[in-house]
Amino acid sequence: MPYVVITSERPEGAALCERVTSTDFETDHFKACLADRLAWAVEDAEHQATGAMPVAEDVPAHA
Repeated sequence: MPYVVITSERPEGAALCERVTSTDFETDHFKACLADRLAWAVEDAEHQATGAMPVAEDVPAHA
């Protein structure tokens, strides 16, 4: 299965790991929601890389 993954430079800094399929992109709603999640994950990864945001050790990864 294909995944979209956004990480920071820190090894524990996964900000987003989401499984996607080609059929997911058939709706505008999914595409808009994914764009929002990507933007949030990029912002979180930037904060993690600079140490401006603590990494949550106990937050489960989303798949």
